[in-house]
Amino acid sequence: MFLRKLFNAENKLIWVLIDLIIVVMGVYIAFLIQSSANDQKDKREQMKVLSGLKYELEEFRILFPGRSSYANNLVQRWKSSERNEQYIDFSDWIFIEPQYSYQIVKYAVELENADIIDFQLFNVIQNLYNSIKSLEHTDRLVMETSRKYRRLHDDMSGAEKLNRNADNFENFQFFIRFFAIRGDNLARVAQISEEALKTINERLSLEERKTIEASFMNSNIEIVDSEEKAVQMAKLYFKDFTEDEIRELYRKATQVESDTIPN
Repeated sequence: MFLRKLFNAENKLIWVLIDLIIVVMGVYIAFLIQSSANDQKDKREQMKVLSGLKYELEEFRILFPGRSSYANNLVQRWKSSERNEQYIDFSDWIFIEPQYSYQIVKYAVELENADIIDFQLFNVIQNLYNSIKSLEHTDRLVMETSRKYRRLHDDMSGAEKLNRNADNFENFQFFIRFFAIRGDNLARVAQISEEALKTINERLSLEERKTIEASFMNSNIEIVDSEEKAVQMAKLYFKDFTEDEIRELYRKATQVESDTIPN
């Protein structure tokens, strides 16, 4: 009697509805699981990209202002020669690509996932990428112009020496212009990197930031030649580290370095 009531026409419709609800719930639960897995995957990918970007941009932020100042000082010295209608031997400038490490910058620009690199960060990274490409182009122009320098020889006639001097002086003027642009590009990359790091640092925890910064300091320990200089420089650029932490990092890094040098 019970089975008859259970499988009559009216109850069959109820069971169909129950089956449909079970299927819909199963699909929805599967969707939630997949969505959660994708979110976790995006978060892991975002952490990798932000960490890689921070490491690359710290190098631009810290090292490029000094390179820019060095380039500008050379330009001023060369302009003094130019004003006196003289030129120097500018033949020894060679840049071997890849000269700059920006693989993660390039990856971030090409990444088609706004959940990892949002519009705000994308804009500044795109600007940085374009500035690095401009810097590379300027380096090539400097090197190409450098190769146009031609030395004078004793067996050349007076007219030949005059023509060669004229060519060298003209190329020297272009060389100075390109090198001045190179100095400006180095400064621009450093400035944009500092701007981008403000956004990146906001999206990393203090512990994550310090881990990346410690790795950077460890890899660039050769920049300084004493513990006191290491403390001075690190306190200038990485304000979250205490003096004791910096000294410990320096001692560990220099100890590892000395251990790897063969006797």
